[in-house]
Amino acid sequence: MKIIHIVNGNDVGGATTQVSALIKAQKELHTVEVIAFGTGKIVELCGLLSVPVSVYPLTPLAAMRLIREIRTSSRGGAVIHAHGLKAMFFSALASVFHGKLSTVATIHSDYYHEYSGNTLKRMIAIPVIKWSIRRIRRFITVSDRFIEVIYADGIGTDRCTYIPNGIDLSLVKPEKSRETFLNEYDIDTNHTICGIAARIHPVKGIDMLIDIAAKFKGQPVQFVIAGIGHPEYVNTLKERVRNYGMEEQVHFIGFVDTIYDFYQAIDINLLSSYSEGVSYSVMEGGALGRPVVCTAVSGMKTLIEDEVDGLMVPIGDKDAFAMRLKRLVEDINLRERLGQALKSKVNRQFSNKVMALAYDEVYRQLLRGQHGN
Repeated sequence: MKIIHIVNGNDVGGATTQVSALIKAQKELHTVEVIAFGTGKIVELCGLLSVPVSVYPLTPLAAMRLIREIRTSSRGGAVIHAHGLKAMFFSALASVFHGKLSTVATIHSDYYHEYSGNTLKRMIAIPVIKWSIRRIRRFITVSDRFIEVIYADGIGTDRCTYIPNGIDLSLVKPEKSRETFLNEYDIDTNHTICGIAARIHPVKGIDMLIDIAAKFKGQPVQFVIAGIGHPEYVNTLKERVRNYGMEEQVHFIGFVDTIYDFYQAIDINLLSSYSEGVSYSVMEGGALGRPVVCTAVSGMKTLIEDEVDGLMVPIGDKDAFAMRLKRLVEDINLRERLGQALKSKVNRQFSNKVMALAYDEVYRQLLRGQHGN
């Protein structure tokens, strides 16, 4: 089988991690090629794996060449797999110009939430997404709730499949000790370390997390936020920290390239999102036995069973989150039990190889013409 992934090459975050893990697993069984808008982590990975990659700038001339390449590459029955708004748009456009192609798109997030904080972007992006999804044959979502989102936009559930994310377990190899990592950021190694790795975006609930951190003011607990976002929004969050007088306990450390060093260093993993698929941050931390307190977003209900392999709270409930977190801070045995249970589950059920096999079945259905219109 030939699979052509179309991606935003310079993206960071869970979608990039998912596509990278998927490509690596698929390369063992199929012919895989990548078309990327700009360079970044995925393009670098393709180089390491010897996966052919074409990089395009977003210019009118390049756009026409891109559409031709999609059509040329799809000859012989290849699957065109789009990830993200730009990729979906160009896949749909290629189908309009060149006839029905075997197109599939992964919905990595609730696109209504993604653009909720920017009216202009929302006015542009949502109509483009709706136009594109009407012209793509199959969809895979990383959360069962995202099926409801595209169903509300007129896409039948027979064209949608929910497949949880999976991680590349071969990468779970931290290089730095806990002390070395924390000392680099001048964080007290004798305290309990609570951490979150995420895009700093309103949908991730970092504002709520800062409010929760304030409930631990003066206690031997540190909060570490790893990720990047729009500078104006990041500065707003940092001002929130200053208003609480929590500068010594809440740390913004930016993007961490060696993410398993981060998870090695923390004691408790956090997820405060308002909308989320099966979170890579929770799976990655879980692969190292780190327990989690998370909001009950739809994707996490697949991964976490409350009180069995994690602690789950209602979305946006600061008091419940703080109470659950306090339990983990105070009970090392509970942290160990939940962390090891999650580690076992991630290893059994959430590898990139398990994920790739599920994707293969969708591809085969698409190529057999059993679905789509």
